[in-house]
Amino acid sequence: MEKTATKLTLQHRPAGVWIAAGVFVLVIPFVLLLIGQNNTWLFYIWWFPLLPVVFVILGLLVLILAGGVISCGFDKTLGKVTLKRRGLLGMKVTEHSLKEIVDVQLESNSWNSDDNANYDVVLFLRQSKAVPLKVYQTSSSTEKIKVVNVIREFLCLPPK
Repeated sequence: MEKTATKLTLQHRPAGVWIAAGVFVLVIPFVLLLIGQNNTWLFYIWWFPLLPVVFVILGLLVLILAGGVISCGFDKTLGKVTLKRRGLLGMKVTEHSLKEIVDVQLESNSWNSDDNANYDVVLFLRQSKAVPLKVYQTSSSTEKIKVVNVIREFLCLPPK
């Protein structure tokens, strides 16, 4: 999180997803090939040689679907908020005027209503549109409340 008088930038780099994808693409197929090298009888099981290929495909799918870098920039000089989602398949940019934002809140994205519930930071716009900010990936609701309050302070909204 970077904050100045006129700009606030939030960014999420899913390092955990990148590590998991790397394990699926590199480590698991390598271990399976080593096991197959030492136990050649395993290659007579028709599906065993396909396992490394399956794990490489799964790892690449995880990387494509969830491995993108997400950044959100609030800029008072330009009067807009910019959401950028960069992934292997390209970049998607969404912009909204700061004047459209009427509220910033935590919104539960699960049925669970206790302390284990997962929350997203959400911008509420004038057109009754909710824009979730997936830039702060933590299960701690207290950390997300801090992010909500930083955004609210930056936008001159009262703290919650």
